[in-house]
Amino acid sequence: MAILWDVLEQVVWDKEVEVSQRKARAPLQRVAESTQRAPLPRDIASAAATEGSPRSSSRSRRHRPPGTPQEPLQPGRDHASLREERRGLLEHPD
Repeated sequence: MAILWDVLEQVVWDKEVEVSQRKARAPLQRVAESTQRAPLPRDIASAAATEGSPRSSSRSRRHRPPGTPQEPLQPGRDHASLREERRGLLEHPD
């Protein structure tokens, strides 16, 4: 157990040294100022339309309760048809 404790102490010590070195290289005020100058994030359409710049892609994920079979994802479906489908699931037959 003493060896494990020594290893953990070394990890903590190394991390404290690393953090203090990073703080010395980039004070918090300078980091905060650089975030203010950074460009705003782009939506996927404007990222794809811009030539010569890094492009990104999005991934669609849906939450579902565990054990529920998952239907295939159709990202192009319109929201109105999805709303109607969900509304039908919420109605209780009497």
